[in-house]
Amino acid sequence: MTRVSSRKLTAKNQNRMFYLFWKSVAGLKDVREMEFFTGSLFSPVEKVMIAKRFMIALLLCEGLSFRQICDTLKVSPNTISSVSKKLNRNRGGYAKIIDRFLKDTQVKKLSETFLN
Repeated sequence: MTRVSSRKLTAKNQNRMFYLFWKSVAGLKDVREMEFFTGSLFSPVEKVMIAKRFMIALLLCEGLSFRQICDTLKVSPNTISSVSKKLNRNRGGYAKIIDRFLKDTQVKKLSETFLN
């Protein structure tokens, strides 16, 4: 399991760190750059965890049941519940990106074939 150091950064430095990280992600030009960047940054397990959370949110927005998502992604109902709470509580995070994704017909087709 991934852990964060118990030695805390100052709030100011943490905010700067997050800003620089998000700025670097926002500056990536395409999927290949993102794949290269995340391949260097995240462990294989972390990449799967992040991608599954995103897919859970996507499938919830597509109207799939917890059971269907559990079976498709091999995740627990608790994981789905956690993502669902964040999705419903913070409409600006997951929901904004997912809404944009679902308007893209290529992404929509790929998400539909994922379930077959």
